[in-house]
Amino acid sequence: MNKKYFLFIFSVLLLFSLMLCTASKNQKNSSEISSHTQQRKMQMPEKVTIEIRADGEILHYKSVSLYNEKEFQKIIKPAQNYSNKIIGNFKNNLKRFNKECLNCTYKLDSTEHLTILTCNIRGARYGTNSYDFHWLLADLPFDLYQFTQSKKELTYSGKIDELPTTIHLIFNFPITHCHEHVWPTK
Repeated sequence: MNKKYFLFIFSVLLLFSLMLCTASKNQKNSSEISSHTQQRKMQMPEKVTIEIRADGEILHYKSVSLYNEKEFQKIIKPAQNYSNKIIGNFKNNLKRFNKECLNCTYKLDSTEHLTILTCNIRGARYGTNSYDFHWLLADLPFDLYQFTQSKKELTYSGKIDELPTTIHLIFNFPITHCHEHVWPTK
């Protein structure tokens, strides 16, 4: 057998094998992603409201997720078991931005079908009554210019990943802002 012919056949077979392996891996990843997406959608809240109140060097954070009764029943037992994990994930996310999470709690309200995460965030203030919200906005497809401003508040209402979401940033002084920062008006 000719050496060039052998190398050609070997290359074709190798290329074909690689294509089969890649297709198999992509199909496996696709089914894993699809399964994860279905599981996530099954336990998606109907609405999320986040309220952040500035108080000196502390931001008081509260996230409330509203579920329909059927979906809430699916998460009630896992949520009780995962409260430490949920709090841990939130704390780790804040650490990415050099922020500290204090006094975190995760509660379930079976009557209203709510999950409630509350905590105090330290490290977001960078000057007297001036706050950095990069930790909140970094993974979102918008910045503070998509918020509606009143004298002492910024409010976002819209969808994040198809989920109706409201975010209230509340201050006890008149404010102005840029993309990710809020400070007192002069």
